[in-house]
Amino acid sequence: MRRTKSFASFALAACMGVSLLVNVPVRTVSAAEPEETVTSQVEGLTEEAVPGATGTDAEALDEGRETVYNDASGADKDGFVWKGNTLVKYDGKGGGVKIPEQCTSIGDNAFDGCSGLTSITVAKENQKYNSKDNCNAIIETATNTLIRGCKNTEIPASVTSIGDDAFDGC
Repeated sequence: MRRTKSFASFALAACMGVSLLVNVPVRTVSAAEPEETVTSQVEGLTEEAVPGATGTDAEALDEGRETVYNDASGADKDGFVWKGNTLVKYDGKGGGVKIPEQCTSIGDNAFDGCSGLTSITVAKENQKYNSKDNCNAIIETATNTLIRGCKNTEIPASVTSIGDDAFDGC
């Protein structure tokens, strides 16, 4: 009976999100500050399951909290995730972003969730994209299509079309 009660207590603690650090190899725990903390609602967390808890009660169990570190995302120092010369994802902090010379393609969802962008520039040496007249946008040079804008974008008169989702999340 005592062993069953101990196991039940352990199982309850594990279900409540309590971490037990036992036999953790040296240097496997990082004390780095997280870049971002993402909190979401936990499905099924009800008063019946855990007395006093709700689906958004972060203090009850610290549920649904995930810490994201830039170094784990594969992002470079500027917050870009690359696959060859294709910009796959911008994982930076927002503010200003500069598209480098070597960028020859930008993934469809590369700037998803980037509502904090305030300025966008493209390196003058970039053959594929530009941000003419300091417009704070990414324009595909060959087609004059604005493919990504931000809060401070001024659309140049030379732009002939605006891409789908160019201002999504701004």
